[in-house]
Amino acid sequence: MEHLHCIGRITCAHAYADDTKGLELIPTLETILTCQQEGLWLLQQQETVEIYTDINNPFIINAQTLLFWIRVTDVQFYNYIELDETLQNQEFLYYFTNTEEKQILEASKATLKNIQRKTQVILFDEVVTEADQIKVYNHVGDLVRELTVDAGAKSTLLDITDEDDGLYTWTFNANSGSIYVTDKDVQHIIGVYQFELVTASEHHITLQFETKKTYWEYLIIPKEETEEHLYDIIDTKGEISFSYLGKKAIANIEAICYLSDQKIPYRKYTDTLFKLVANSQNTHPYLTLEDRVLPNGSPENIRIHHTADGIDFKTQTILYI
Repeated sequence: MEHLHCIGRITCAHAYADDTKGLELIPTLETILTCQQEGLWLLQQQETVEIYTDINNPFIINAQTLLFWIRVTDVQFYNYIELDETLQNQEFLYYFTNTEEKQILEASKATLKNIQRKTQVILFDEVVTEADQIKVYNHVGDLVRELTVDAGAKSTLLDITDEDDGLYTWTFNANSGSIYVTDKDVQHIIGVYQFELVTASEHHITLQFETKKTYWEYLIIPKEETEEHLYDIIDTKGEISFSYLGKKAIANIEAICYLSDQKIPYRKYTDTLFKLVANSQNTHPYLTLEDRVLPNGSPENIRIHHTADGIDFKTQTILYI
């Protein structure tokens, strides 16, 4: 691709792992056709999409609106990434756009948009007093459908089953709405990115997803039974503290229980190390035990955690020493 010039790069990122696998950007059919018509090339690498044009004329292109679905490719993603609860019912999507001219767009600040099938009932705020046209536009602003709504109607059935997948908006009198239509696996589509590609600009956009934060619980099962609290868990950076909560029965075995005082974000790999050390009551006070760097909490081991403020979540790790 030596003769091509990159004018746009969109990347999905999260802090769980450096490789940021688990997400895929999928262009809509309209986007693919637009790129073909405008002499643009799309290079897809799962969580990253790059947009190229001819190097001899890199910025002499028309302003374009490109649309990409954000699809989950790793089911574990739902365990370790913080997602809005309203996404779970598959009726809403994250809606990202680069119109704010920011390089990093955060999922926590993204707008949630309603996602609908290709056939939907549109309810009006009040009874229609005069017959009028409801109009439907695709994401590049082309009128694709007109439908007459009769006087006295409280709703109308809008059918766009023969339209391509993408983003559509409808207008009727002072009412308007958005419809996200896709033939993809809707169950794992969690967002849409509307990319405004303008002339004389290079766009490098990151869609940032944050990892979940939970309390971390370590259940230490020693080889020899002890009546005393002989250990502590320390953070080598001094940022996280743990409390000793006594003994807890796990499958008829007593474990020594420790719980973090703060919530900890998930990381597959981290430079923060938690160590199990002997405390002042132990024969060897504050001596780091043999190879006792504690494993990170696994998002597969989330448990309900009851607090004074209500129900929260903890991540449970069992360790034999």
